[in-house]
Amino acid sequence: MSSRTKPDFYQLLGIQPDASNMDIINAYRQAKLTYKTDSMAVYSLFDDTELNQIRADIERAYNTLSHAEKRLAYDAGLRQQASGQTEKPERQHAGDPRQNNVVDLTTEAQSPAGIRYRMAVATVFSGSLLREIREFKGMELAAIAEHTKISRQYLQAIEEEDHHHLPEPAYLKGYLKQYAAEIGLDPERVAGHYPPLQAESDQAARTLSTD
Repeated sequence: MSSRTKPDFYQLLGIQPDASNMDIINAYRQAKLTYKTDSMAVYSLFDDTELNQIRADIERAYNTLSHAEKRLAYDAGLRQQASGQTEKPERQHAGDPRQNNVVDLTTEAQSPAGIRYRMAVATVFSGSLLREIREFKGMELAAIAEHTKISRQYLQAIEEEDHHHLPEPAYLKGYLKQYAAEIGLDPERVAGHYPPLQAESDQAARTLSTD
């Protein structure tokens, strides 16, 4: 059994624990759009049972976080869990309402459904997430390097976000798109949400604004 934790309600909605009520409402609306029946983001990623479970979890997350008292109680449970004070799931009694906190979500983050879920909702494609997806799919860097003709050093730098060894932005964007396609992700989406490229874009925007 994996020791990794399942996504909490904040992770489920893609927000931070200090999110405002408006942040929660907006995140909930976005999640509802993401997981509607005809959404391209979930097309072929989930079956009907998984989608129904995720939608139910989204509703539960919103109902908890949008209610002040429920949110306070939930946050207290998260703090307890973080400090190691919560009981292990196997020691909880069936029907224990405490299971409606973190432990009662869809699937473990590292399970096949969990990985597909994170692929669908990711707003940042970090190097570590890309590596995790590649490894989940059983693909070796050497094979990707051979197929794309991209230096393995560059591929490693992409996964490690190693700024000292990444190529210039124009080349990086092209390499990143090829890498994303190899591991079954939308190249444009990954290139638009990869931290080093985002940093370059933000820097360029700031430079233009000061000219």
